[in-house]
Amino acid sequence: MNFSRAQNISTLDPSRLVASDFIDLDKENQSRPWRVSVRYRHTSAIFYEYTRIGVRGRSHRFADPAFPPETRGFLYLHRPSGVHPCAATLRFRICDRDLPPQESFARGKDLLLPKGGPWEINMLRLFSALRPADFRECLLQDKVLSPEAIEQVDNTVKNYVENGGKGGREGRSCFFHLGSRLLLS
Repeated sequence: MNFSRAQNISTLDPSRLVASDFIDLDKENQSRPWRVSVRYRHTSAIFYEYTRIGVRGRSHRFADPAFPPETRGFLYLHRPSGVHPCAATLRFRICDRDLPPQESFARGKDLLLPKGGPWEINMLRLFSALRPADFRECLLQDKVLSPEAIEQVDNTVKNYVENGGKGGREGRSCFFHLGSRLLLS
């Protein structure tokens, strides 16, 4: 995937969002409305999809539904307090572009999946699917995770892979704390 034309975002910290971090998914990828790519701090490329829904039939292909209409806002790191750093997730907050970023974020709502839970990508998936060194460095520069938290995530990813995990999409099924949302198919 070519990230040379991807929009750049400067932070995943909701308290430091700026207007240029605003992402308009209706505008961004009209040729691929189910997939969006961004550059985080000019370095780490992040691409994400809304969801994948299996289509029955001989081909066993997947249909990639587009992000819902009016999906405009900010990517941010959601980190519940007092839990393992792997419980942190990348989320998309639907916001109003006409308000200042922090006010817009406060009044916004998280993008939801068709089944009702929040659209999110957990740290295990992010650390195993992206170029981890670039992404780690961006998180440290952005000060959204501490060096200790990054080390905890690295150790969890290493343990997961060494014990038969494959990373990537399989990382969605991990359970990191008792407050985790469980979605049933």
